[in-house]
Amino acid sequence: MRTRNLMRSAVYVIAVLALVAMALVPAAPAEAIELGFDVRFSGVIQTVGTDTEAWVVGGQTLETDSSTVVMKLTEPVVAGLWADVAAKKQPDGGLLAQQITVRKEQARLRGVLTSRPEGIPGEWVIAGVTVMATEDTKTSTRAGELAVDQWVEAVMTEEGGVLTAHQILAIGEQDRITVSGEIQEIADAYWVVSSIKLNIRTEGDEKTLISGKPVVGLIAHAAAELQEDSAPLPTAVEESSLVATALRVAFVDRTALDPAVKFEGKVTAMSVYRPVRTITVETEEQMSYTVTIMPNTRIHQEKGLLMVDATVHVAGWKLPQSEAIIASEITVLESPEEGGEFAMFRGEIKALPAEGKLGEWMIGEQKVIINEQTQLLGAEPKVGAWAVGGGIERADGSILAGRLTVFAPRNLGTVTPPPWTPRPTRTPVP
Repeated sequence: MRTRNLMRSAVYVIAVLALVAMALVPAAPAEAIELGFDVRFSGVIQTVGTDTEAWVVGGQTLETDSSTVVMKLTEPVVAGLWADVAAKKQPDGGLLAQQITVRKEQARLRGVLTSRPEGIPGEWVIAGVTVMATEDTKTSTRAGELAVDQWVEAVMTEEGGVLTAHQILAIGEQDRITVSGEIQEIADAYWVVSSIKLNIRTEGDEKTLISGKPVVGLIAHAAAELQEDSAPLPTAVEESSLVATALRVAFVDRTALDPAVKFEGKVTAMSVYRPVRTITVETEEQMSYTVTIMPNTRIHQEKGLLMVDATVHVAGWKLPQSEAIIASEITVLESPEEGGEFAMFRGEIKALPAEGKLGEWMIGEQKVIINEQTQLLGAEPKVGAWAVGGGIERADGSILAGRLTVFAPRNLGTVTPPPWTPRPTRTPVP
C-alpha cells in the first residue's frame, strides 16, 4: 500500500471543503460527471489497517490494495483519529478505499459565549455547552472580543464526555449555532455529537431536516438553535438546551442518489430566513412541494423577487428515503415585486437605520436595503465598519441585499477593507 506523508494544512482544508460541498447538495446527476469514487465520508478510525487487517472508519470496513493512498496529516496513526475516505463499491457490496486522509480530531462549536473564567484556563460556556480550556488553549481576537454575549468558535477534542478546547476564536455575529463532531448516540428524539446532545423536532413546520443515514462513528454537522422555552443559561447545563434545525451526516453514496427533479409552480408559503429556509410550491397539476433552500442554492431574481405568489422554476434533488427536496437552483419567472440584476457592493458603513437593523443602510456611496429575508453575518453593524454583500439592484439604484457580512476592525480609525472576490457570472435556468 502506498503511503504519503503530507503534513500541510492546506491539503486538509481542501479535502474537508470538498466533502462539505458534496455532502450538502449533489453537484450533478451521477451520470453527468465521473468523480472517480462511489462513496465519500468522514469518520473516526476504529481499526488501523495492516497487511492482515482491514481499516474500519466510521463503522465502515475498507478493503485496500496497491493503489490505495494513505495521506497522513498527523502521526502516529492510531484508533481515535479522524479520517476522510474516498472509496469504490465492489460487486459484493464492500468498499475499496482509494484514499484515506488521516487527521486530528477537530470537533467544533460555534455559538454565543455565556460565561468564561477571568483568564484562559477553566470552564467556558458556549451556547449552553461547557468547554474546558487549559494553559495550552490558543485564543484569537482578530474578529472581535472573547467576551460574554459575543460569538465564538471552539475547536475541541472530546474524551469521556469532556470537551477540551485547543482553540477559542472570536468570530463575529453568526446566523446560526453550529456543531461538528463524532456521532456517539442516535435516538428518535435526539443525537449526541461529540458529547453534545442535540434535540430533534419530529413534527410540524419546524421539523429537523436530516440529510443522510446516521451511523455511530461517522462525522455529523448540525445547525442548531436554543430552545424557545430555555431558561437563562447557567454555568453548567445538565440537559441540552440545543435543538437541531438541520443535521447532515458526512457520508455521500453517489450510487444511491435519487434522480434530479425539476418543476414549475407558484410559491404559496415561505419561511422567514433561517440557516435552512423552506418554501411551498404548488404546481398546475395541484402537486405541492416543500423545497429546502440551502446557503449554496442559486436563486435568480432578474424577473422578480422570490416571495409568496411568485412563479418559480425549481431544480434540485429529492433526498434518499425522504420527501424533502433540496433546491440547487431556483429561477423566478414572475413575481408581484420587480426583480433586477444581481449586484455586489462593499465599503465603509456610513449610515444605519435609526432603530434596529431593517431599513436603509449607506455602504460607501451605495444605498442598501435590509429586510427580513436578508442574511446578516459577521460583526455587529457600526458606522465606520466595513460591509460586503450582494443583492438585487432596483430601478432607483438601491440594492435589496440578500446577504451582507460586516467586518469589525480592531481600530475604527484605520479600516482595511476585506479582500474582494467578485461573484462569477452564471446563466439562469430558462
